Amino acid sequence: MNSPVYWTMKNGQKIDPNASDVTAYVAYLNGKHNDALGKVGGGQKLYDYYYSLNGFAAKLTLAQAQKLASVDGVLAVTADEL
Repeated sequence: MNSPVYWTMKNGQKIDPNASDVTAYVAYLNGKHNDALGKVGGGQKLYDYYYSLNGFAAKLTLAQAQKLASVDGVLAVTADEL
């Protein structure tokens, strides 16, 4: 069994990823990510980012990426770069 991982916030407090309020907020963010993808006809979600920022990585067509950029609440859509 893996030990839990804790993230340190700016004020030095730690985020417990297993705490009920944290898991509820992660579920909320996951729903928002899925809703945004649904508005552009899907795509393949690769990763969700919950703790360091609110975002996700997905494989999208150019048209889906352009549409996602105009979805209310989406601040940026950026192409993957090596």
